[in-house]
Amino acid sequence: MQEQPAKPVESAEGTSPHNGQEQPPVRPPKRPLTPWVLLILPLALLIGLIFVGRQDFMPSDQTKPLPVKPLAVKPVPTKAVPDHSRYTLYVPGDDALLHEEVVSKLDDAPTINYSPDQFQTWYEQQAQRTLELLFQKSAPYLPADSKVSSVNLKKDVVSVNLDKNFQNSKVWQGETSTQLAVYAIVNTLTSQTLNRDGKTKKVQLLVDNKPVETLGGLDTSDPIEPNMALVAKS
Repeated sequence: MQEQPAKPVESAEGTSPHNGQEQPPVRPPKRPLTPWVLLILPLALLIGLIFVGRQDFMPSDQTKPLPVKPLAVKPVPTKAVPDHSRYTLYVPGDDALLHEEVVSKLDDAPTINYSPDQFQTWYEQQAQRTLELLFQKSAPYLPADSKVSSVNLKKDVVSVNLDKNFQNSKVWQGETSTQLAVYAIVNTLTSQTLNRDGKTKKVQLLVDNKPVETLGGLDTSDPIEPNMALVAKS
């Protein structure tokens, strides 16, 4: 009976006693991942993403807030309120000039809520009283015995209706004195505020409701504009 050859015995270092070559170590088989591990990994990844995202949006202490520009608010335009607290008379002087004389208001002005008709009536009454005061202060340039019958305001023209004594007076002799007398009336009336929009621009002189053609050689047939060049400088 033949003897079987003995198998070579591997050493602890993994080498064969016959050839002396090193053999690779034997590794245990890999275990499959448990279901719990498969659930925990995606959950941990999701929590990490949420945390990083919050850090990106959290404001830093060194971050300066953007300047906020205030909204531009346009002021609401308001209408100018007429000042009726005083009046300016233009009184003829010996120096061939008109001199301003400020007088206090003759009567209380209507409130801002007045109607156009109410204001026109009030203005016409005040204009008539203003002219009567001017006639008293302007003698002998204006006839003191002349009376102002009425004053009518229409658009930008004030019509002054006088009695016959105004035209028949002997004061209308010289050109200079006539100019001073006429423009004393015109400048005084046009200096008074008429309404919320502006002032009168022209004055029409009437006698018995008819236009006065001439006064001392001065053409007064049409409405007359003020002449501020005749006013003395203060």
